Amino acid sequence: MNTIIIGKESLLTKYLYKNNKNAIIFSARDHLKIPDIAKFINSKKNVNLILNNFYPSSLINNITSKDYEKFYNQSILFNAKLFTRLKGKNINKIIYSSSSSVYNSIQKDYQYVDSNNKNLYSSTKIAVENLIYNFSSKNNIPFLIMRIFNMYSNNDDKFSIISKLYKIINTKNELKLFNNGENVRDFIHVKDVVKLINFFIKKKNLEKTVYDIGVGKGTKLIDLINEIGSKKFNIKKSKKILNETIISIANNSYLGAFKFRKLEGLFSKKTTLKNKTFTNYAQDSSNILQDIIDDYIIYGTGNAGKQVFDRLSTQNQKIYCFVDDDYSKQKSMLYGKRVISSKELVYLSKIKIIKNLIIAIPSLNQVKLRKIRETFSPYINDISHIPLKKILKNEIISLSDLDTYDTNEILGKKPKTINFKVFNKELINKNILITGAAGSIGSQLLRQLLNTNAKKIIGYDNSEIDLFNLKNELKDFKKIKMYLGDILDTKLLDYLIKKEKIDLVFHAAAYKHVGILQENINSAIRNNIFGTQSVLLSAKKNNVPIVTISTDKAVKPTSILGLTKRISEIISLKYNNKKFSSKVVRFGNVFGSVGSAVPTFISQINNRMPITITHRNVKRYFMTLNDACFLLLWSVKITNANNVLVLNMGKPIKILDIINSLIDIKKKVDPNYSFVIKTIGLQKGEKMNELLTIVKNTKKTKNIDISLTNDPMYDDYKIDDLILNLKKNNDPNIAKKLMVDFLIKEF
Repeated sequence: MNTIIIGKESLLTKYLYKNNKNAIIFSARDHLKIPDIAKFINSKKNVNLILNNFYPSSLINNITSKDYEKFYNQSILFNAKLFTRLKGKNINKIIYSSSSSVYNSIQKDYQYVDSNNKNLYSSTKIAVENLIYNFSSKNNIPFLIMRIFNMYSNNDDKFSIISKLYKIINTKNELKLFNNGENVRDFIHVKDVVKLINFFIKKKNLEKTVYDIGVGKGTKLIDLINEIGSKKFNIKKSKKILNETIISIANNSYLGAFKFRKLEGLFSKKTTLKNKTFTNYAQDSSNILQDIIDDYIIYGTGNAGKQVFDRLSTQNQKIYCFVDDDYSKQKSMLYGKRVISSKELVYLSKIKIIKNLIIAIPSLNQVKLRKIRETFSPYINDISHIPLKKILKNEIISLSDLDTYDTNEILGKKPKTINFKVFNKELINKNILITGAAGSIGSQLLRQLLNTNAKKIIGYDNSEIDLFNLKNELKDFKKIKMYLGDILDTKLLDYLIKKEKIDLVFHAAAYKHVGILQENINSAIRNNIFGTQSVLLSAKKNNVPIVTISTDKAVKPTSILGLTKRISEIISLKYNNKKFSSKVVRFGNVFGSVGSAVPTFISQINNRMPITITHRNVKRYFMTLNDACFLLLWSVKITNANNVLVLNMGKPIKILDIINSLIDIKKKVDPNYSFVIKTIGLQKGEKMNELLTIVKNTKKTKNIDISLTNDPMYDDYKIDDLILNLKKNNDPNIAKKLMVDFLIKEF
């Protein structure tokens, strides 16, 4: 049996020759020698012809139009010229080393730049495969197409990312990382590829088909870097996003119990890794040339879209992504899935086969629904939609569904761009604790942190039922853990911070209802003041930075809520110094948060009750929950914050205007709806207008939407004295006087 290899310079040929010294090797660079090579092959009997010739992998990324002729000569024309001269009868089998890059490479649309010449490379590989198939089938020659996944060696290849990582460990050499290293790849050692080729050379009755050559499990590059130790590398993350397959893993069930070399073994030679097992991902779908999206795409991220997601998830159905026309939600994540625009869906449908789209926006009218169906029906196999509100028996609006109507439009605000990649440096591998995690702010902070590279997120709350609901909602996310407890339980907090190795605390726990707290002064003090001090002490004891969340009602307070929150601000800043970071972030109303007026208005509208307003001229600051929490996260990036950080809330909005917007929404789904607005007068502790700062002058920070106040500061001994007197006192009226007297210079 004669083994002849075409492609003298390839890494694979080098290792094949080490295992088969009798192999004859020819270079594919000199076309003038093709007649002589063909004559030599024709003179031999029972030839195993291995084709490893292709343009050098290390040079693929740099191909320009000047290189096209050379590229095609080495990659495909050499084989074509050789095949025209081969008799074929003496060839036992042909083996071609193709590439896994051919998977998902067939495009219907060409609107983007061919990044790193990916399509040029993969399309040529497919062309060679078809050439071999054509020649072999016409000459009745067994052939094997080996689609090799990410091949690497220790030191002698110039292309593999694994080899590049291996070489730069503990050096200053820079490695550029694309797509944040999130793509999953199947890495196989060149020696294992050689073993598989020898396996197929010896195998009789070879099936004429394509075989995946890989270990059958994937590794995420960023996981690999982190598990080895990110400090051992000089990694530069590129902002350039490449159009690459997210997960690429071989289907190699044909091999049985074949033992592959492990990546762990390679890196253990240069690190202290011992018995380390890297995180691996399994292949759960077929590898195909034309990318087919079998998973569902949900059009709409409101309450209906979330319910569709929950229903599909409970049925073990997979969701590919969400679609939303709200600009502020695009390029974000919901339940760990991307949110894209309708324009991106059009593009996606042109380059991939999409099987299922569910339109989950019950507020759509028939015209809009028909337009969506007409746009996507040529590209998507099955389009379905949930019933529209006009044909539902129960014509109600819900708080979550307001997303569909664009909350920013109701508030008269422009959508803000949210990019969680800005936190890559501050939150990478951090363990984060959120108090009040089951509340509106706390739970949204938790959800947003899922979009960052935080390692672990710990939720802490004293409401058992709310914590249960949140845990159930986010049960699929392994990086989240929930604890039931009181913020006054310093021992439990201290235990959790140590056990979970907390790196950062967001203190969102507080009593916030103005009316309730007016009648429960001692409880307000206990939770909002003593509770804040408890969390601060635990954080300081373990030297963990903390961000405390406050409210505009703390400015020149007239309510118990405002008084307790202003004092909690002062206490938080008392702990802040060069050695310990204790920040305070203040903002106004979050639209639709639990306990706010908006859910009450919606309930009154849905139940056709009088809509109650304290005063027709009352104004409040509003922002969306999403914007507020994003800026809360952003506050981590601001250093040397020696006073309260205030979020940009825009101009105050009339409560009456919000009510009228909600009425307009109701009338869209129920044209016969009639209403009555009833003025009930300002409640005890309420103001006509709120302020965001005590002193008008503020300082800029590196985020235009976050300012630093010049609010009054207090001596430590005066603060300690106030806390001591509040703890000694049981009379709520005296306690209120103590707080007012302490803050007297602020009114």
